[in-house]
Amino acid sequence: MKSSKTTRWLSKPLALISVLFASFWSLPARADLDVKLVGAWSYARPISDPSTFYSPSLAQSYGILFDLPIIKTFKIDFGFLALPRSYTASGSTTEFTAYHFPAVGHYFLAPSFAVGLGGYYDLMATQGFSARGYGAVASVLYDYTIIPGVGWIFDGRYQYGLSDVDPSGTSSTHFTEWVGITGFRLGFSR
Repeated sequence: MKSSKTTRWLSKPLALISVLFASFWSLPARADLDVKLVGAWSYARPISDPSTFYSPSLAQSYGILFDLPIIKTFKIDFGFLALPRSYTASGSTTEFTAYHFPAVGHYFLAPSFAVGLGGYYDLMATQGFSARGYGAVASVLYDYTIIPGVGWIFDGRYQYGLSDVDPSGTSSTHFTEWVGITGFRLGFSR
């Protein structure tokens, strides 16, 4: 049986995903906007004082992303991911969730293969770090069309935090993170 704390934690992101999904279907030009329902795996590590070593752990996630095509070979990917972060330092394990809002421009080098650059903004649910963070994203995307209007995506991302997420600390702390995203793409822009 899940605790009420776990239930409350899950209800906020699920409500946000429901609102975003409903908003997508109410857009008048929705044929030009794709939606991606995704699962994600993150491997995040804080970088701080050289004498402190953080051992990262793999964490699973979910989210919803949208693709806005600008031209045939370029689109902007934006949306929401609930990224759990877990790491160990000095024998103590820390776990929290970052509500992650990425925006990445993808340039297609081939019909199904793209590279991208962009940024992200985080709202973090934790006691130990600042409630906000931002950073840069590099992405490699494979977007396979199964049938017209439905595709399967694989997106590998490296994220480098640019903000100090522990301003009360004696040294600057930021996150580096590897993220793997996979899921379904629904829409007719590709």
